[in-house]
Amino acid sequence: MDDEPIVVGYVKGPRGVRGEMRVRSATDVSGRFHAGQIIYIENHMYEVLSSKVVGSEVRVFLNGISDRNQVEDLSGKEITADPYDSELLPPDTYFHYDLIGLEVREEGGAVLGNIIEVIETGANDVYVIHSEGEKDILIPAIFSVVTNVDISSSLMVVNLPNGLDTRK
Repeated sequence: MDDEPIVVGYVKGPRGVRGEMRVRSATDVSGRFHAGQIIYIENHMYEVLSSKVVGSEVRVFLNGISDRNQVEDLSGKEITADPYDSELLPPDTYFHYDLIGLEVREEGGAVLGNIIEVIETGANDVYVIHSEGEKDILIPAIFSVVTNVDISSSLMVVNLPNGLDTRK
């Protein structure tokens, strides 16, 4: 896991004169801008005091930002956060960039290839497994198929149901 901060939004500008900030969210992790969360703007840490979603933007008050001028100075800046906030990321949930490149093996140990793409569908994600010279395999990201994910070992273990291995 890479602990580098990730971009979660952009400062659009101020709203009012009391330091309220208009933010364009760039995350699908719910709760990223809830009160108590820690975010960073230009490597300066801020605690979210309050937030609300209004249309396509999030309006946020941050500890230490109390007037319009302070927000104007931050306009256009990236907002970053720790990607692995345990309160926000449910167990057995991974960012796509964590999965790309993982080696995928069957429970018996046979190597299927590496994840080269994650396709978002309506119901669940689908992992595209590639092995040089072979057809790609599409594996649904469901618990009955994906039995183990070990990011630190760059390994995913799967239990392929009959018919799912398109190489046979």
